[in-house]
Amino acid sequence: MYVGKGGKSQRRPLLPVLQEETVGYAELWLLSREPEAFVFPGRKQDQPINAQLVARQLQLVANGAGIVLRRPVHSLRHTYSWMLRQVGASVEDVQASLDHSSLATTATYLRKLEGADDPWGPMLAQLLVES
Repeated sequence: MYVGKGGKSQRRPLLPVLQEETVGYAELWLLSREPEAFVFPGRKQDQPINAQLVARQLQLVANGAGIVLRRPVHSLRHTYSWMLRQVGASVEDVQASLDHSSLATTATYLRKLEGADDPWGPMLAQLLVES
């Protein structure tokens, strides 16, 4: 389960490869594998990881790579939507993946992403392929 944009709780199955990697991570770090346990717990095991902690970690990595991120966690949404379009996902598919209620919102969002000269996107995609 995850909390989506607007605070909506959602359940979405993981892709098999992500499920395998997540289980491997949990086993490596001896984390609980109970169905309702958090794989990435916060300071307390019964709470999810805090978005502010994720933002701080992303900012540290971005700074080390010389990349300026104004909104680190939101940058993940941009990267995800950009990559979906790169592999041929339709605007409607991106809309569903981002939990946008309006197709117009998604279209505006993608126009900004696809219209901007993005020097980081191809490098990021290559890095992900090499990982």
